[in-house]
Amino acid sequence: MRDKGLQVGLLFNHLPELIFFATGLFRSEADYLVKMSQKITGNPNITRDHQIFRNAANKKLEADELSEYWSSNNPELGELFESIEDEYAFDKRHLGGWSFLFCCIKGFKRSNRPAEDGELMQYLTFIEEHCLLEHETIKKSQMFRSPTALNDFLSIWLYCGPVVFENSNKSNKAEYLITMVMYWAALFEKFLEIVYLDRDEGYRSVIMKTLPKSSKKKGSEYLHPSTEALILFIKNKQAENQTPNRKYKWSDLYEEIARAQLTDPNLNTTPIEKDDLRLITPDTSAIKKQITRWREGSRLSIEHFKKYFLILHQEYDYTSRDYSLFTVEFVNLFTYIQKELLGEGVSPQIICDCFAKYEEYKDLVNKRFEFFQVNNVLKP
Repeated sequence: MRDKGLQVGLLFNHLPELIFFATGLFRSEADYLVKMSQKITGNPNITRDHQIFRNAANKKLEADELSEYWSSNNPELGELFESIEDEYAFDKRHLGGWSFLFCCIKGFKRSNRPAEDGELMQYLTFIEEHCLLEHETIKKSQMFRSPTALNDFLSIWLYCGPVVFENSNKSNKAEYLITMVMYWAALFEKFLEIVYLDRDEGYRSVIMKTLPKSSKKKGSEYLHPSTEALILFIKNKQAENQTPNRKYKWSDLYEEIARAQLTDPNLNTTPIEKDDLRLITPDTSAIKKQITRWREGSRLSIEHFKKYFLILHQEYDYTSRDYSLFTVEFVNLFTYIQKELLGEGVSPQIICDCFAKYEEYKDLVNKRFEFFQVNNVLKP
């Protein structure tokens, strides 16, 4: 997964690395393989002690060895690998981040089997076409190695300025990286809009509420990352339910979370009385410390999101696999990119100005998908 050959691309440049490792979703490639193997085989007792994972840790694992291991425990997965190989016969020299996404979409189609004429099926094909476009671009770029052609591609498909030349400046590189991950997020949120179309509330963009802001602190420009924006959004929503004319403080949020955790039957199996002092004056020191770290840009896991924020509205459920929760990982991705760019000397204002265009990328995905629905062709 972290092989350099799987990280190349323009639309999906470094997708596996950024989504799964850079943001901390998995600690290492071996950790990813163990957890994926547990899921694929249905065996939670698989550990890193198995030889195949030792090989992975020592960089000695071959792709064929892994696919054979997974396929032997999951015949459908083996059929999927074979069907992709038979139908497309991709040359390994032209693989990249797109290939991981392509296999995920094929697997999702096979396991969920949405109606063949449904909007969801068509949207999944729309994403596949993005992957095939990337494959063709990689193939051509390896043949001609033209910086001008690559810049033209980025200008057409991501609406960003030139980045593929020797003296590319920091702001151009930052613009490319930000627009690329925003396009990923817009593709994912369109998926959620289709999946939750039949729900009364539908799906409303969470990511729009988590774009970074900048402010002045002690005479210097300071960036408030996406994780902080998300938590501030949650705090403000909680404030709407409070008594008017009373300021809703951070301490109020901490106390609400503490009470929700204490009374949740899935987190605290011992019943608690209504007059218990822990409910009247809950200890919020650990909660405050944890939320402060997230506001500063630490990784916010989906499980933590359930235990600290979702719990304010519904009981904690370890088994919940609501697709919309993966939005949290895009917030982590945005924050990771913001921190990396700050570390490279890109100003907070440039970062915020680029992220402020997120709605344009949502509109761009909508426009392209609408055209695809009518014409069955991916068009910029």
